[in-house]
Amino acid sequence: MKPEVLEFARRNPGTVAVLDDKAARRAANMLGIPVIGTLGILVAATQSGLLPDFTTAVEVVLRAGLYADPVTVATLKARLRER
Repeated sequence: MKPEVLEFARRNPGTVAVLDDKAARRAANMLGIPVIGTLGILVAATQSGLLPDFTTAVEVVLRAGLYADPVTVATLKARLRER
């Protein structure tokens, strides 16, 4: 878990915590702290045109060691194709 991130977000209202860890996300939810994960950042960057390709970006972070649920990745890819 990332207590430093949670404490920073708690002390700075309006902050969105960047968390992928399930326990940390649960704790943030209990504290009312908004959360986004790595995949959410990649989606937002793709939608805004900062990343040309979501699939390639996901492959890069997976090679770097991030775990991402394949069903979640597929769902996000499908949503991005709809836009």
